Amino acid sequence: MSGPPQNTFGGGTKRTFSAVAQTLPSQADEGPAASRWGVTKRGKKVSTDVYPDPEPDYRAPAAIDVSEQARAALAAARQAASEKVDQLLQPAQAPAEADAKKPSFFDDSLVHKAPPGAVLHGRKALLVLEAGPRARADKHTQQADKLRKLEAARNAFKTSGAAGGAPAKKPELLEWNPLAPAATPHRRTIRAFRMDVPDVEPWDKVFLATGSYADIPDTPPGGPPAAFAQWNVRPKQVTHLIEHPVVVAGPNTSTPLGPQPLKLTKKEQKKLRTATRVAREKKKQEMIALGLKEPPPPKVRLANMMKVLGKEAVQDPTIVERMVRKEAAERVGRHEARNAERKLDAEERRKKTVEKMKRDADDDPMTTVFRIRHLHSTQAIWKITENAKQFHLSGMLVTIDGGINMVVVEGGRKPMRKYARLLLHRIDYKIDDPLAPANVVTVWQGSSSQKRLPTFKSLTFSNEEKARKYLEGFEATLYLDLVLSGMEQNEDASADELL
Repeated sequence: MSGPPQNTFGGGTKRTFSAVAQTLPSQADEGPAASRWGVTKRGKKVSTDVYPDPEPDYRAPAAIDVSEQARAALAAARQAASEKVDQLLQPAQAPAEADAKKPSFFDDSLVHKAPPGAVLHGRKALLVLEAGPRARADKHTQQADKLRKLEAARNAFKTSGAAGGAPAKKPELLEWNPLAPAATPHRRTIRAFRMDVPDVEPWDKVFLATGSYADIPDTPPGGPPAAFAQWNVRPKQVTHLIEHPVVVAGPNTSTPLGPQPLKLTKKEQKKLRTATRVAREKKKQEMIALGLKEPPPPKVRLANMMKVLGKEAVQDPTIVERMVRKEAAERVGRHEARNAERKLDAEERRKKTVEKMKRDADDDPMTTVFRIRHLHSTQAIWKITENAKQFHLSGMLVTIDGGINMVVVEGGRKPMRKYARLLLHRIDYKIDDPLAPANVVTVWQGSSSQKRLPTFKSLTFSNEEKARKYLEGFEATLYLDLVLSGMEQNEDASADELL
């Protein structure tokens, strides 16, 4: 007979109501089958097959009487637990032959095996010292032993020298003191500027014959001073005038800075110009009102000709119109003459542009590093060098045998932008393959605190070591490292594409 069906909702095996109903006997059943029935304390008739466990009793338990048997059972349980702990603490023993014959479910091929000839180092044991009186006593004992060895070495060194023979070699132990504090690392100290005190003050040097205070004899202690006739001075330099020495600022006194100009925005500058112009016109109007300045002639135009001239324009409008046009042409001529007077010539404009480039390069210098894949055209090399000089950029063109071409430029933002466009787009590098990647790549660009390269040069090196040694003098080896790392990444990417 198969077992009762399972209920999968609870995750376990329970009898369903139909299964329980099949196991319950009828009321007519008598005899041994009735023993499977029971009555709970509440008078409910249930089957012991369905409820094998009795209903729990929720009443308070009675007092527990601990007898000798209970004490013996508790002691035996403690003894068994102690033996179990001792068994766990014992080292692992070799497996028995029966265990060795059992099948293993571990794959030995997955174990990482060391290559032949490799030396395997075991894990070092962790040494834990207890911090207490004993540990401190051991530390003091070690220091005392070191001091005794030091004293013995010193005595041996002195004895060998006093015996008359060749003194023994001075051991390094003599210079070491275990109780001395650890030496601090050397720190760079900044010394303040100090002015040397002169032997003779400049205002006294004029009166002394030899330019030294030795010309005046010393006064003996407690005695009268030497007579003026004994002084070796220049009497003609002594006049009725009083000389006041110029006060010289000390070396450590800093001059206070004056009020710094406030940097205005574009909108604030426009408002300031408008206010200045309004104030200037108002001052001119006040001077005209007071009679201190003649009023300007009326500005007649064709639009206001009839309003300004009135009767004269009505009597002969042709003559008035010719006069108005003539005055307008004179005003335009005077305006253009003033502009031409302020206009700079070609040399002055070139000088102004150069000064602005240099000022921008000093205020906010930028550094850009380019890498050129193929640089075989001498015309391209000439353009790279000459355009950098024309833009007043400093840097270098480094060519290393093996296809390494690096361009480093330093300068202002505007000339740097124009030079980058020249290298990236305008120069023809004579490359026939239209599907080739970009010949010039910008490796790095950013602001720098100061310019490292004074001028622009074109240099060629036979190997990387010579180029690196030359760049060390300008602290520019980082640029070469950036270019080389970029080449390695591109080579790896090309290899991945081929695979």
